[in-house]
Order: sequence, then structure tokens, then C-alpha cells
Amino acid sequence: MKSILQFTDYHVTDIEYKFDPWGKSDSEYLLPTFSFGLDFADEEKNKALITLGIEMGDPELEKNFFFVNCEIKGEFCIESDEELTEQEKLDFYKINGVSILYPYLRSLISDVTSKGNETPIILPTMNIAKMIADQEAAAESAKS
Repeated sequence: MKSILQFTDYHVTDIEYKFDPWGKSDSEYLLPTFSFGLDFADEEKNKALITLGIEMGDPELEKNFFFVNCEIKGEFCIESDEELTEQEKLDFYKINGVSILYPYLRSLISDVTSKGNETPIILPTMNIAKMIADQEAAAESAKS
């Protein structure tokens, strides 16, 4: 059985890592901030580029001893024999697409932060549907 959502490729589009071995650690600045974007290649929304990013730490290394910022983009397409609504397509991209990309981002963060003889940052597995719903709710409440 062929999946409706096809993952064709991904790219690391931005990565930055800073580390201060004498810096301080403030757990308030350790929580990751995720970003998500969705761009379409056609009007029918059958091809999309999904952007998934993460930022952790302090970019100035004043409040924390490290900073990591990473962004990846995945190329996806929808192939279906049945007609899908725009909302169904959006749900496939947002939930399934991000669920497919997250392990790549997670692995990249672990790999980059393990260099230089440091303990790697290992992001936890996540409920992607809940994360997206929480971010959308926060965006809606910020508008009002």
C-alpha cells in the first residue's frame, strides 16, 4: 500500500552552534523553541516544502554556556487516487510531514552538540500533533 504523503528529500538549511566551556548554566534558557513553516510549489497544494527549526540556549552565551540553532527543510508531495480537501492536505503536511522530519532534526542536534568532547543534547521524542496544536493555539491567542 502506497502512502498518500511522499517524502522525497530533506536539506539542512541553517545550523549554528556556540559553546563556552567556562559559561554558566541557567536551566531557564535550556527549553527549546521550535519553528514550523509550510510553502507550496503549486496551487493544488500537491507539493510542499516543510521547514522545521529549533533554537536552544543563549545566542550571546551570557545566560547559558551554549547556543544551538538549526533548520531543516523537507520536500513532500501528495499522491492520492481520491480527491482530498485542502484541510486534509494541510493536516497531512503539518502532522505527518513534521513527524517525518523531526527525527532528522533530533539526530542533527545530537550529532552537532556531541562534537568537541561535550555531552550531546538528546531531544526527547515528541507528540508532534500536540506540539503543532499548542503552537497554533498560542499564535491565535497572540493575535487577539
